[in-house]
Amino acid sequence: MTEMKMVNIVAMAILSAPLDLEEMANMLPNSEQCKSAARWLKYRLGPENKYIAFYKSGKFLITGVRSREEVHLLVDKVVDELLRYGIEVTVTAVRVNNIVFEGKLDLPASLESIIRMLDTGKASYEPEQFPGLLYKDWGVSFLLFSSGKFIITGVRDEGDIGSVAAKFEEMIRDRS
Repeated sequence: MTEMKMVNIVAMAILSAPLDLEEMANMLPNSEQCKSAARWLKYRLGPENKYIAFYKSGKFLITGVRSREEVHLLVDKVVDELLRYGIEVTVTAVRVNNIVFEGKLDLPASLESIIRMLDTGKASYEPEQFPGLLYKDWGVSFLLFSSGKFIITGVRDEGDIGSVAAKFEEMIRDRS
């Protein structure tokens, strides 16, 4: 099995109370209120410049972390920052929504050859639109590039990643 590394985690923290985004935008430095169809407050937490998206519902999204430990440290740091500005909340839950892994395979054939052997309901490859083969199965999505580099997204539990990646690699090798 090829070696993989975790490159991003997207997690949602649920707070004990709804948030007043306009008030927060006025108080928090490095914040910007987004008034599109889905209202949220963009916030950059320094010095690491981590991206946080706050929602009126009392939830906030974290991206750009590389471990579950870092997720929890960042959640604590965000709550400390909110408390510092007088926003009295506690965290009631933290959920990991998506973990992204990357790795590299020695491809036994070209992507053009590989795509012909895969289930067209699960795979697509349109090089004039995107240079990677997309394959969806086992609850995750794979992007495979001609260099052999691949990205797996949609993972919620990193304990599952070894078996899912092994299935993908075996399928690619068996069908080439």
